Amino acid sequence: MVRNKVAVGKFAEGDGEFRLISKQDLNVDHSYQRDVLVGSKHRKRFEPWSWELCGSLIIAERSDKSLWIVDGLQRYSAAIGNDLIVELPCMVFQSEGPQAEAWFFNKLAKERTGIKPVQEHKARLKWGDEAAWDIENLVLKHGYAIAHSSAIDSIKCIHTIYNRYARNPKKLNSNALKALELSIQISGGKYQIQSDLFVGLECLLRNKVFLDGTALQKLSRASEYDIAMVMKKSKAILSTDGGRAQAEALLAIANKGRQKGNQIHLPGID
Repeated sequence: MVRNKVAVGKFAEGDGEFRLISKQDLNVDHSYQRDVLVGSKHRKRFEPWSWELCGSLIIAERSDKSLWIVDGLQRYSAAIGNDLIVELPCMVFQSEGPQAEAWFFNKLAKERTGIKPVQEHKARLKWGDEAAWDIENLVLKHGYAIAHSSAIDSIKCIHTIYNRYARNPKKLNSNALKALELSIQISGGKYQIQSDLFVGLECLLRNKVFLDGTALQKLSRASEYDIAMVMKKSKAILSTDGGRAQAEALLAIANKGRQKGNQIHLPGID
């Protein structure tokens, strides 16, 4: 699915308006909101109910007068399951739409309690962030997903991908996107894509090191365990950041069995 970049729009400008709102009138956009707490985590936070801890929910009022929760989903979910609670205290702001709300949700979450990388990715998609859609479209093209799950077709290093993407965001020249695609190619759906593989490949690309077909074939044939063990050894020897240790580990696998004059080497690090 390809999305064009979307203008974020405005939300939470001005002082807002305090209202007591029926919980039945509030809506939730689950495409960017956090997952709802369940079981013991839910009970620990919301049983017994406390109005002092509840505070005010932040609500977006759209042009059609519908009301959407931006901050306060867990409190709202707890109230839905409590028949004694009819209305909730809310600060209501005018909103130009879900993109603006997702952007504000992400900003607020990072400032207050922090936000998980996968959750931030979902919010970025909602407000039309270009980097998010560049990454999402590439991942979907290969049948992978950016998720919390442990599925073998999932990407587990989205935070690192964003950091590397920011270094060179131009779509056609992005080392991060090329490294992500190579990671998917090498893993071949056999294991999750973790940070070390991606970082090593991005470092090689950034330093203009070309992996030929033979090198890629050797890396594809290596198991996740084999790659992890070589990575561990390399990081113990080269305790530098920037991806050099991971890159050298990948080259150790790619150069195995090659004639010395035909081996691939990493030049001075950027």
